[in-house]
This record gives sequence, C-alpha cells and structure tokens, in this order.
Amino acid sequence: MKMIARPATPDAEALPEYRLSPAAPRAVEVTKRDGTRYAVVLNAAGVPVYCTCLGFHFRGRCRHAAMVADALEHHDISVDLS
Repeated sequence: MKMIARPATPDAEALPEYRLSPAAPRAVEVTKRDGTRYAVVLNAAGVPVYCTCLGFHFRGRCRHAAMVADALEHHDISVDLS
C-alpha cells in the first residue's frame, strides 16, 4: 500500500486574505482574494446572525461571521445598524 503524504497545514500568511465592506443596513460583504463574496447579516445590536456561505448553512457558524464580529468589536469597520 502506497502512502500519500498530507500537505502541511498552511500558516497564517498563506491563508486567503479577506476584505470587509458595508453592504447595506445591518449587512457586511466579505470578499475573498479570489473574488468569492459572502454576505454577513447583523441583528440590531450588531451581532452576526447569518452568513451566505455553506459553512454557516451547515454548522450555524463560520469564519466570515467571526471576522465581522471581530472587526466590529475593534472598530475596524462601521456598519449602519438602523
């Protein structure tokens, strides 16, 4: 039986870069380097409650929603919550 080596886990610098931008009231667009876009929807308190990615659909959480929550907490992005 031939063993196939698994690739090493990428370090933080090798992971895709994301760009966050306000999309609409209570929504943030997350764009990956390859152009893939996801929408993260916020509740009135500014907490992410939904993302359009498959990960959120299946698990109820995802890295995109976590990134938006972190950016809002650190005031890296401003979103209209009205």
